[in-house]
Amino acid sequence: MNHLIIYAHPNPNSLSHAYLEVMKEQTRANGHNVIVRDLYQMNFKPVDYAADFEKSRRGEYPEEILTEQEFLQKADLISLIYPVWWGSMPAIMKGYFDRVFTRGFAFDYHPEKGLLKLMKGKKALVINNMGDSRKHSDQSGMTDSILNFIRSGVFGFCGIETVDHMLFGNATTRDKIVRIEYIEQVRKLISKHLPAMATV
Repeated sequence: MNHLIIYAHPNPNSLSHAYLEVMKEQTRANGHNVIVRDLYQMNFKPVDYAADFEKSRRGEYPEEILTEQEFLQKADLISLIYPVWWGSMPAIMKGYFDRVFTRGFAFDYHPEKGLLKLMKGKKALVINNMGDSRKHSDQSGMTDSILNFIRSGVFGFCGIETVDHMLFGNATTRDKIVRIEYIEQVRKLISKHLPAMATV
């Protein structure tokens, strides 16, 4: 299977980066292909300016967007890794969806059938860290907001099934045991959804 990881964190020493490394390692160890799109390292431009926006409305996309769409088309499993900032994703990740998940590629509208979900058949994993505790996030309604935004507002809108969403609270902890446990949970998640391929 083809595993596409879309990663957004500016700090290479972050816990999010540790998740990225273990996801790559376990995907390959289980015999699957993996591609990483590190948005900060790529210096991905998250906004369309006026001229770009008008071209996009005409279906004229720059090469960088067509490249990302090709990676998405080939992917069986799409994983997102990003921290929760102010209840949502970093701007660079939101800009990725704004610019890449375009009408005619990810979705479309039909005069009689209505919304067409053009990415059906693909599955997604989402891994988030947040500084808040899960208990407080659950009680405040923030957890539901975070989960629903990506599950329904983005992936669900395009027909992608979110098969797991791991939201780790207190992720700024310096407790190494907790951090190791979070990383191992991510490793197990990959083996759950990308099990080792049988060898002959």
